[in-house]
Amino acid sequence: MDKLVFIEFTRPKSWLNPLSWLIRLVECTPYSHVRLSWINSVGVPVVYEASGTSVKFLGPLALVDNPVIITHAYK
Repeated sequence: MDKLVFIEFTRPKSWLNPLSWLIRLVECTPYSHVRLSWINSVGVPVVYEASGTSVKFLGPLALVDNPVIITHAYK
């Protein structure tokens, strides 16, 4: 079975995030983060997001607590 994996470019919904704003300003992009996402075999969204020099896992609750705007997505 083939899985669809999405590459998503995101920014926070809130404008009150100065670090995201600074990243977008310096990089001249509409996004501040890049992440990979897919639906696992039991139907739960799996998201790994680039964070500095590491990668962090975002579970379903984190996606609800910290909503983002997806500016670009590729599959």
